[in-house]
Amino acid sequence: MMSPEKVAHYRNVAKYHKASLRLLNMKAAIHVEDKDDEAFWTKLMKRVCPHDRFRFITYSRTEKGRVATGCSVCLMYRDFLDEKFAIAIDSDLRYLRQQNGINASNYILQTYTYSFENHLCFPERLNELTEKISGLKNDIFNYDIFLKSYSNEIYPLFIMFLYASKQPLRIFPMDQLRRVINMNIFHERIDNNGEKVIELLKDEVAERMDAMKKIYPLFNEHKERDRYQSLGLNKDNAYLYIRGHNIFDLMISIGNEVCNTLIRNEIKKLNHKVRYEEVAHLFSSRRVFKEECMRNNLRWDYPEIRKCLDDIYTIWR
Repeated sequence: MMSPEKVAHYRNVAKYHKASLRLLNMKAAIHVEDKDDEAFWTKLMKRVCPHDRFRFITYSRTEKGRVATGCSVCLMYRDFLDEKFAIAIDSDLRYLRQQNGINASNYILQTYTYSFENHLCFPERLNELTEKISGLKNDIFNYDIFLKSYSNEIYPLFIMFLYASKQPLRIFPMDQLRRVINMNIFHERIDNNGEKVIELLKDEVAERMDAMKKIYPLFNEHKERDRYQSLGLNKDNAYLYIRGHNIFDLMISIGNEVCNTLIRNEIKKLNHKVRYEEVAHLFSSRRVFKEECMRNNLRWDYPEIRKCLDDIYTIWR
């Protein structure tokens, strides 16, 4: 519970942001977690409200004057929100846990995936970026096959993690799940659509599941799967719900390797047919995969992103 001084501070800041809209000729102010989140939510707002202007706030100052960012800061304003001032946060595990009050009715936008980074990793989007960056058809790596395989392997352990997180003792905290998904594999990552990565993940998951089933003998995997299936989580899309920064780092690393391999393969084909300058142009024209992934548009054809758009529509259309 916030102190009276803190409540007064955030109430006054919220009033200030609302009052500033008339001078700025903007429809609403939206407080996001950090600067990187602004680009994601800007794309969504333009999709739903292309003719309206929104002011994005990427940090706040505490009642003591310190700069603060993150979800906890956004939620400081939850009692002072309306159609003029909303917050937009990463769902983390709040959506899967159905945390009370986190919804558009309370002027809280959420990603529905773990974080906005998960949305950047939609397979068709990654393939489009690969072909755009390399200028070549991607015929060496299938992102859809890889992410479905990845999801299928991590899914049982993620369901176990969700179950364990509701139990009295924190036997399986988030940092242990991160150790599984932070796999250090640097060679042959893209061969056979990431087969080496999937094999390593499979072994890690099997070992952890054996240990956790001994700790939680009453764990009913089918019951838990049904519980989260109703919320949209299934064995083929689990990558959307695990910690976004980890899956984003993995896919950026793979994307860079796919682009580099495509270009190297093309240079081998062209080396004896064109001048060196023309071959070298393939390398000089490359763009950084991460920057392009952050910058380019999203895909709009899957349930989690549609929920984000529907929330915006509910408030402002």
